[in-house]
Amino acid sequence: MKEETNCRLLIGLGNPGIDYENTRHNMGVLALKAFAKKYGFTFQRASHLQSEIAIGKVNSQKVLLLIPAVYMNHSGISVRQCMDYYQIPVADILVVCDDIALPLGSFRFRMQGTAGGHNGLKSIESHIGTKDYARVRIGIGDREHGELADYVLGHFTKDEVENFPTLFDKAVNFLTLWIQGEITYAFTSRTTEKIKNEKKLGE
Repeated sequence: MKEETNCRLLIGLGNPGIDYENTRHNMGVLALKAFAKKYGFTFQRASHLQSEIAIGKVNSQKVLLLIPAVYMNHSGISVRQCMDYYQIPVADILVVCDDIALPLGSFRFRMQGTAGGHNGLKSIESHIGTKDYARVRIGIGDREHGELADYVLGHFTKDEVENFPTLFDKAVNFLTLWIQGEITYAFTSRTTEKIKNEKKLGE
């Protein structure tokens, strides 16, 4: 057990393996990697935590990044192991995940709440024993037709990928503000048009 005093834990949800890279369900992982790139964090495999982790500082605040190396439905195992190992309280964690109910590029932040059908959040709730943890959902848009599983496990379109720089700049900015304690209220930031028709994501 290793205590990380006054450490903020950011958790990016997704599925491990090359087959799932850059799929919609891995939006949480993509956002966390964008954050890591911005601040020069380097991920390393932590087999004892069934995760990839990176540790560093942002404006003097110690930050731990966690990407579970287990499938989405079992994310809570890695999260609980990490919280126990580093002795990080629930109040200092933020989970980043995808949401099909939100337009691509929009954000919904809550300090607590239900899983809302998201299996990764369900697993975390089950393993840490509470719904009272912060989470930010990033919209991936809903399918126009076809099966849900095929959509969330599918890759982003070319038009969607073109908006990634703006989307991830927005995500990194939000995560930075949360780390600094400047995000303490629930909010939803929505786009007003389909992402492919926008040059800039709506506020």
